[in-house]
Amino acid sequence: MELSKKDWGRLWYAGDGRMAKLVKDLLNPDGKYHAVNFPSSDRDYCTIEVRLHSGTMEAWKIKRWVKLLLQLLEGCKDVWDEELRLYVRRGSQLQLLNMFVDEEVRSHLLRRAFYFARRYPDAGLVSDELPWLRRAAEHGYPEDGTWWEYDCGSCGERFPADMALDEDRALCWSCLHNPKRASAPGVQEELCQGWPVNLCRKCGKIFPSKRPYFGRKLPTCRSCT
Repeated sequence: MELSKKDWGRLWYAGDGRMAKLVKDLLNPDGKYHAVNFPSSDRDYCTIEVRLHSGTMEAWKIKRWVKLLLQLLEGCKDVWDEELRLYVRRGSQLQLLNMFVDEEVRSHLLRRAFYFARRYPDAGLVSDELPWLRRAAEHGYPEDGTWWEYDCGSCGERFPADMALDEDRALCWSCLHNPKRASAPGVQEELCQGWPVNLCRKCGKIFPSKRPYFGRKLPTCRSCT
């Protein structure tokens, strides 16, 4: 369902007391049978029903869908300060994935998205709503969802990479661009949500970074630097 700018504005500036009713009126205008169904008077249980996923008997798929929904729920339960609200409002799809779900769920969603983007390249979602997806799908995503990891030879922090590097001369993205950068106090371990992923503004591939990126201008991967 596509919401108008007016609808988005009503949601954004609504107080907590009106938010739930506005969301339900916009997403479930005629009751149930939508991608996400909210509680209503004609249902016995006050639950939120999610119908986005396909039916499956595969335990690993079920596990990742459950984790996705639980992690989104936890993110919505947190108190959102003005900075977080700004990130959510202006953030890209990848930035929101970095914020709300862990690496296992994120890599699963991206691999599935890439699979369908390659299989149905002319689908409206790929060509119109997410034009970057087709280009990113051409580069692919690690099959096991993991990246190479190194300790930076300059600042000492651990960082991820989308390609194999010489361990003795490996530099993180920050030190590669700023050789005079002050050394870090020690090794920074992988973030609890996993290494954040970004979209390269030059080649369009997905690549990891050691910290989340929230800039307006997209960064570049190591190959394009």
